[in-house]
Amino acid sequence: MDAIADLASELQVSQATTYRLLRRFRADGTVMSLVETKRGRPTGHRALDAQREEIIEKAIRKYYLKPTRPTVSQLVRDIETNCAAEGLKPPHRRTIERRLGDLDLRHRARRRGETQIIKATTAVPGTLSTYRPLEVV
Repeated sequence: MDAIADLASELQVSQATTYRLLRRFRADGTVMSLVETKRGRPTGHRALDAQREEIIEKAIRKYYLKPTRPTVSQLVRDIETNCAAEGLKPPHRRTIERRLGDLDLRHRARRRGETQIIKATTAVPGTLSTYRPLEVV
């Protein structure tokens, strides 16, 4: 116990942190396991339960990915209504916007009939050839 207290004061961390570092070192066996890791949730972590995720996915497929192009506010209201009908707490607007940001842009454009985005994201056949440096700037 005194050794842990001495080590904690030497490292200028709490005893709980010292125990965590010791546990990580014993599990991995390398000094690199003691290097600080990124704090917070891992990238791509979803905090919502499966039921609310399913409601969001279904609303996006059924309501948002249509040629009528409803607004995000309308989609949020629709999801809030569906969650209330199921007796669930509705997700925050930013959560829904994040799910929309995860959609493939080309897929969304095709489903909604957004021709400019389809043209901008479609590869053009052919090659671009140059003969001198800085020919295309």
